[in-house]
Amino acid sequence: MVDGKSVEGCLLGLMLGDSLGLPYEGLSAGRVNKFMPEDLQQSLFFHCGMVSDDTEHALFVGQAAALYPDDVNKFQTQLSWYLRWWLLRLPAGIGMATGRSIIKLWLGFPASKSGVYSAGNGPAMRSPVLGVLFGHDKVKLKAYVRASTELTHSDIKAYIGSLAVACLSYQLSQNRESADARGNVLAFKTSFSQLTIDIPDHDLKEFNDLLGMITSAIEKGSQTVGLDYLIKELKLEKGVSGYIYHTVPVVLFLALKSEEGFLESLRSVILLGGDTDTTAAILGGILGGRITNWNHFSKQLNAVVDWPISKRSIKKQSRKIVLGASGEEVVGFPLIVGPVVFLRNLIFLTIVLGHGFRRLLPPY
Repeated sequence: MVDGKSVEGCLLGLMLGDSLGLPYEGLSAGRVNKFMPEDLQQSLFFHCGMVSDDTEHALFVGQAAALYPDDVNKFQTQLSWYLRWWLLRLPAGIGMATGRSIIKLWLGFPASKSGVYSAGNGPAMRSPVLGVLFGHDKVKLKAYVRASTELTHSDIKAYIGSLAVACLSYQLSQNRESADARGNVLAFKTSFSQLTIDIPDHDLKEFNDLLGMITSAIEKGSQTVGLDYLIKELKLEKGVSGYIYHTVPVVLFLALKSEEGFLESLRSVILLGGDTDTTAAILGGILGGRITNWNHFSKQLNAVVDWPISKRSIKKQSRKIVLGASGEEVVGFPLIVGPVVFLRNLIFLTIVLGHGFRRLLPPY
C-alpha cells in the first residue's frame, strides 16, 4: 500500500524546497524580489545549498513511522527521542514552540504532554511524509498526524493545518497527472471533511473559511491573480508568517494550482517572503510526492552540499522507510552525533550569519 516513489519524491521535494527557500528566510516580499535571480537555483553559498530543521524533522518522522508503523504511542515516543538528541547537537535554528517542547521532554514530561499551546507551522512540515505513508488508512493517518503535532504544538489549529497538508500530500501522490485545480480542490474538500468529521464545527470554522478563500482564489483564473487575491485577503503582503493558518492556505493554493510546474511553484512561494524555508519545504513535500522523474531537477538537487543529509542519503533512507512502513522489520535509524555534527552546525551557522550580513548590502 505504501508507494516508494511517492515517499522518495516527498522527501526529495521537501529537501529541495527547504534548501532553495533558506537563503531568503525572514526577508520581506520586496527584498526577496530584489535578491532572487530569475532562474531559481541554490544560493546559500557559491551556488550551493544546505538544509535546515525542516528536512531533518521530516526525516525523523519518516524514520519513527518506519520503526513503529502500527503503534502510534511508540512512534510518538521514538520521535520524541529523535528530537531530544537533535537539540543536543546544537542546531543553528529552531522554532520557539518546538524548542520549548523539547526542553519539556528533557525535564521529564511525557511525549503526550510535551506540546505547548501554539499554532506555529512546525508540525505542518512534518506532515507531507505521513500523508504519503498512511494516507490510504484514514484512521491511522489521523492518529499519526495528531501524535506528531501534539508532541510540540497543542493548539487544535496546528493539528487541523497539519492534517490538511497530509491529506493533500496523499491526494496528489495518487493523482499525478491531474492539473485540474477545480477538480483537485473538490476532491480535497471531500477527503478533508471525512478526516475531520470528529472535530467540532466551532474548531473547524476558521479553517473552513480559509478553504473558501482558497476556492475563490482558484476561481480567479491564473495562479498569479489568484495568489495576489489570497495574499491580500490574508494580509500577508510583507511575507508569510510562521502561523499555520497563514502558511497552510498559501501552500494549499499553490499545490492545487501548480500547473506552472514544480520549480515555478516553489519560486512563487519563496517570492512571498517570510518563513520561506518552511513554506517552500511544505510545498515541495506535497508536490514532490507526485514526481517520479527527478532528472529535471538534478542541478538543484546535486547542489545541496550538506551532511549527513543529501540527495543520496534521502534516497537510501526513503527505501528503508518504505520497507518499515510496509510492515517489514528494519534496523534502527541511528541519530548521528559527535564532533563532526557540531562542526557541520557551526559551518551552517557561520554561512547563515554571513547571509544575514550580505542582506545589508545592495542586492547587486
